Amino acid sequence: MSSIKSEVRKGEGAGAGEAEEKAKAIADFLEYKIIRSESADKQFEGDGARGDGLCAMWAMLIGWSLLQARKNLVKDPRFLINDKQPETMQDLIDLVIKVGNGLISYMGDESSYKHPDLKNCVFMKWELQFMLFQLGDFNELYTIQGKAHFQILAMLFGVSIQILDNEGGIEYIGDDQNDTIRLSTNGGHYHVHNSTTEDTLFHFENRHWWNLQWNNHPYLKEGETLTPCFRD
Repeated sequence: MSSIKSEVRKGEGAGAGEAEEKAKAIADFLEYKIIRSESADKQFEGDGARGDGLCAMWAMLIGWSLLQARKNLVKDPRFLINDKQPETMQDLIDLVIKVGNGLISYMGDESSYKHPDLKNCVFMKWELQFMLFQLGDFNELYTIQGKAHFQILAMLFGVSIQILDNEGGIEYIGDDQNDTIRLSTNGGHYHVHNSTTEDTLFHFENRHWWNLQWNNHPYLKEGETLTPCFRD
């Protein structure tokens, strides 16, 4: 009997330890604030990633823009189309589609593929196919379902991704030795978090993707943009 009780206590301790570890991971994650946006006249407030159906990709692009040492969006030039770095969202979507089709072709009759250089990542054929279907007409998107696009972007950007979901879990994609992009989601929209725990955006100098996402925004006049900020 004593040995059985001992095993029960050990299991309970392990469960408590896992809960504490999860709680600490979430608390650490939340030290990185969500980036929001506002108009110059303070009359409009929004999120840091535009909610146009492609918020997951905008959030990734803004997250990448916060990494000061990065100059080229796609880290490995072998992935590029015509040796050209993406400069627009359409460029990036074309590249994601190209990589997705390539992965499906490489799988052949297999239903999944574990990339040898990408930790925490198993590409599923059905998920890649669903991603390609959604991106085929992204103007009708509400949000991109699944995680295949995140897996491909982690590979293209050479980053790790942490995604905090609305149930309090964190999904890890990519090698944690790489620079980290932190996102959170409520199930329909993705928020991008600052790359530092400090309440500053002085390091946010690369505004190409930030400004691009606000083109044709209904509140803004041509040539105007929103300002990144924090809100409690």
